[in-house]
Amino acid sequence: MKKIPSKSNTLNFRLKSYAKKGGKKHRHRQVQRVYKFLKYCGCPADQIGNRHVRKFFEENFMAKSTKRDYYYAIMLLWHMLGRYKNPDKPKEMKD
Repeated sequence: MKKIPSKSNTLNFRLKSYAKKGGKKHRHRQVQRVYKFLKYCGCPADQIGNRHVRKFFEENFMAKSTKRDYYYAIMLLWHMLGRYKNPDKPKEMKD
């Protein structure tokens, strides 16, 4: 019997593959931010939603540039989860 990989293992594999290509330092930092966000949420990645994103930005005091960097890392997570709509932006980034 073949073992079916869980979604978390697939996500870990995709994040590690992403970090190996392109600008190594930037991608490594971006993947670290994704893992910090996932740890903050404390639930499986496929159960994370915009409520988690809004709460994350409200509860963590960060500079605008740091919030922007986390937002783009969360966008990467959304893309890897196959979601088409972007996550909610932090208040500082809204137009």
